[in-house]
Amino acid sequence: MSQPPAVESEVVYYWYYATQVLHNVPGPDWDNWNRKMRKLLITTQAKTGCAEGSWDPAEPSKTRSVRPGPHYDHEPFGTDA
Repeated sequence: MSQPPAVESEVVYYWYYATQVLHNVPGPDWDNWNRKMRKLLITTQAKTGCAEGSWDPAEPSKTRSVRPGPHYDHEPFGTDA
């Protein structure tokens, strides 16, 4: 994993597609990515006010998700749904 998720990068599309790819390749890379991505998503959420648990809409670069749910949204390839 040459570019793990990091707050400094804020490349949301990279995070999304890298998550999709790594989710389909189980193993240590997926485990490491998933752990770091979950931590990043949780620590960047608003901590107070009516936006608590969300991301600040006034700062679109900090919007991490377009919908509620897991940061990966498909079963790995080759599995029965």
